Amino acid sequence: MKFRPIPAVIALLLGGLVCYGYLACGVETVMTVIATVVALLFLVSVLGIGFTTGPNRTVLFSTVSSILLLVTFLLNILFAWLHVALPVVIIVNALAVIGWLFALYASLSGNVKNQKS
Repeated sequence: MKFRPIPAVIALLLGGLVCYGYLACGVETVMTVIATVVALLFLVSVLGIGFTTGPNRTVLFSTVSSILLLVTFLLNILFAWLHVALPVVIIVNALAVIGWLFALYASLSGNVKNQKS
């Protein structure tokens, strides 16, 4: 696994914009923190992490991280708009992070096979 610092800094700046967007919309502070941390985790995963053992692992990890980023971002906006209770927000974001951890484990453990075309 390799860490790419320049794209990671870009991801952190994008995460700052996500945080500002939630604060500007008047979302409560705890939900803003949860949504920002989850968005930062997925953004840094998509942009700042690559795997040297094969391109399929990087593609798998980036794809899962991108999908989870999009889903959690849209759900957090919906939750803020509908004023959903905080435990629901925590549970949904925690499930997304667990899915991300499964993708990370699959990418690191070698269960993703490199296929030759």
